[in-house]
Amino acid sequence: MHLFSSVDWGFLEAFFGEHGKVITAALAVFCALIGLFGGLFKYLHARVFEKERAAARRDLEKLKADLHNERTRSSSLR
Repeated sequence: MHLFSSVDWGFLEAFFGEHGKVITAALAVFCALIGLFGGLFKYLHARVFEKERAAARRDLEKLKADLHNERTRSSSLR
């Protein structure tokens, strides 16, 4: 409770009116939710990019294998 005891509630009540504590608490919750959703978005964004990178690597490996097979087949026909 040290955090709450260090807040000057009289200033907040003068600044926000008689509901200063409630408004301050609502702003704190709102800011915490913004941070939470920002972190969640960053996490999900990284997962999507990881899946896209893995798919691109699979496609590249398949194309390399196809090219190798085509070169092997063309060299055997000569």
